[in-house]
Amino acid sequence: TMMSDILRITKSVKGFHSSAQLHFLESSPELQNKQNEILADYEIVHHESLKTVPSDIPLFFIANEFFDVLPINQFEYNEKKWCERRITYSESGSFQWALHDVNIDPTAGLNIPSPKEGQILEISNEREEFMDELSERVQKQAGAGLAIDYGYYKSAYGDTFQAVTKHKHVDPLEYIGEADLTAHVNFG
Repeated sequence: TMMSDILRITKSVKGFHSSAQLHFLESSPELQNKQNEILADYEIVHHESLKTVPSDIPLFFIANEFFDVLPINQFEYNEKKWCERRITYSESGSFQWALHDVNIDPTAGLNIPSPKEGQILEISNEREEFMDELSERVQKQAGAGLAIDYGYYKSAYGDTFQAVTKHKHVDPLEYIGEADLTAHVNFG
């Protein structure tokens, strides 16, 4: 919908439509079909990875609630050490949280206070790697970007992992495959 609005607004910008190439990072066949439907008057190309997006032209990207859906790892400070929060499947037939000892300090390199018992820290290596690759591409190819998302500017503790279905927050471990999963972006 946002791309449709952008294309409608830029119709009067001479040369914009004739020089633009529309590439979408989208792995869901269902959403690819929706995009093809909404943008039926335009030629669009879908990619599952940034690696297959052309690298020989300027790159102008728009990311609308993209970074918040990339995978995260959660770490909980428990009994004066860090543990990774993982999801396990119980013998009773349900998903549940479990803590696993780790030999890392997830706060390393972050400007963040010492943790208190029970505090949770979320890390997303995939976000970092994607943004690094995207930044490198924009520097090499020229271009610019706009990322629209929600999150916080400075690294902070907190459990922001959530699930939403039918516009309501639900337990992420109850609606497996039926809810949108998201976590706040650490823009810092």
